[in-house]
Amino acid sequence: RAPIVKRALWPVIQQHIGVVMLNFATGFVEGSVGGGGGFNSARFVSQCMATLGIFYALLFVLIGGGILLNRLAQTSVAVDAVLAMIPMIGRLRRSLALSRFCAAYEMQLAAGVNVMDSVSAAGRASQSARVRAEVARIVPGMMAGESLGTLVVGRAVFPAAFQRSVRTGEATGTLDADLRRWAEYYQKSAIDALEAAGAWLSRLVTLAILVYLGYKIVTTYGTVMNATYKPLLDSQ
Repeated sequence: RAPIVKRALWPVIQQHIGVVMLNFATGFVEGSVGGGGGFNSARFVSQCMATLGIFYALLFVLIGGGILLNRLAQTSVAVDAVLAMIPMIGRLRRSLALSRFCAAYEMQLAAGVNVMDSVSAAGRASQSARVRAEVARIVPGMMAGESLGTLVVGRAVFPAAFQRSVRTGEATGTLDADLRRWAEYYQKSAIDALEAAGAWLSRLVTLAILVYLGYKIVTTYGTVMNATYKPLLDSQ
């Protein structure tokens, strides 16, 4: 979260400065156009509050919606699948889920917990409905005597390289060390995805600010032009 907050902080500060400066200019323009001269303070305050109010309302909806969807994705396979298709967000969630799964599974094995309980605990720890659903299908096969390496084959939620590693680790007795390496690998992948998301969020915020600034400049210029030329056109 830290990279996202750091990258988005300065564009947000710029947005607040831009809102105040442009509406300050608008207050002078509308004060002059209105015929009273000076600065239209009431218009300035109302415009700033309205613009920033919309910004914070959208921010609240995005953050609240993100938290809600993330919680639903822990129990709903459909929601988890939809989030997986979102660029960067899907990669981030998948990497975090697999990192949790591998870390929890390795810790359970190191603690001497039986394999079936270890896999079940790792599925819950993943916080991914799709991983938990696949684990729920795998456990009955393990109870029947099949190995995890055999059962994960063809499971789309687990990457092919991970499937091969599990089979090899079970055959050579190095599964715990392999799981530890996979947990570190997916954790790094999640960090990289977070940094990419932070960079893109900063760019999107900056783009939104530029669009708003352009809109305010055009509308302010339109107000001046309308006040200047409309009386001349009406007189003709």
